[in-house]
Amino acid sequence: MAVIYCVKCDMHIDLDDDVGHVEAHEMNQVTVTRIKTKNDINGNPRRAWIIHSIDPGTTVTQVSRYSYASCIGVVEEGYSGKDALVAWLVCYHCKSIELDDIKVSPNEYNRFIGKAWTLGCINERYRILGG
Repeated sequence: MAVIYCVKCDMHIDLDDDVGHVEAHEMNQVTVTRIKTKNDINGNPRRAWIIHSIDPGTTVTQVSRYSYASCIGVVEEGYSGKDALVAWLVCYHCKSIELDDIKVSPNEYNRFIGKAWTLGCINERYRILGG
């Protein structure tokens, strides 16, 4: 049984009974890139998903000349694996295209999950996806 909370309808939906429900809504499109580095000193995994979106108001010409994909979220994977990303996508009513994994240094990883970067992502997410 797959039950999700639909933010558009403000209710829980059983996807086994209502298979076409999510497709009935216009979903936000995002790209996701998994970043990873070596485990920490205690052996805990350090992997996260960086989520990007292009502002829907941007035209094709602007994308090619003036725009770039805005980072709208960072999801630490931890021991949840891909379920952490899926939960985020469901919460913000997004469908994703998964890009290649990127290996980063521990310092770069810490910058991506740091407070300054995630606050910038939250501001962009609010600007693009709304409240």
